[in-house]
Parts: sequence; structure tokens; C-alpha cells
Amino acid sequence: MEKYVYSAQSLDSAMREYEREYCVSSEKVYAAYHAGECIEGVSRFTQSVWASFYEEVLRLTDGEGLADEPIMTRVGRALVGA
Repeated sequence: MEKYVYSAQSLDSAMREYEREYCVSSEKVYAAYHAGECIEGVSRFTQSVWASFYEEVLRLTDGEGLADEPIMTRVGRALVGA
């Protein structure tokens, strides 16, 4: 059986992919999911997974979440990896 390991950083990266795809913030999805609200264009299953990622990031960072890196740092990393 394969084991998969995740971190706050890997979950945060997955959430950013959801944010880019659906043009909505993780915070909004989390709040809507726990309020029982649906977000147009996002399936309930996707909301559930996304909200669980958000909650796990908060748990792993003692409620702090991850600070966004400066834009130029992210752009530089993207250019180096290209």
C-alpha cells in the first residue's frame, strides 16, 4: 500500500489551484461550506474537499495559515522552473 504525505504548503498549493480554476477564495468556500451554502459552478464534493484542505492548513499552522510570498518571489520561481 502506498502512503502519501502532505504538508501545509502542499495543501495550500492545491487550494491555490482551486482558487485559480473557480475564481473564488478558499476562505469564501470554507465559510459557504460550513454554512451549508452552495457556490455556483463548484460541486458540493469539490467544496467539501477544498474546505477540508483549508481546515487542515489551519490545523497544521495552529490557526495561522500560510502567509503569501511576495509576487516577485513567486514570479522568479516560475521563471527559474520554466
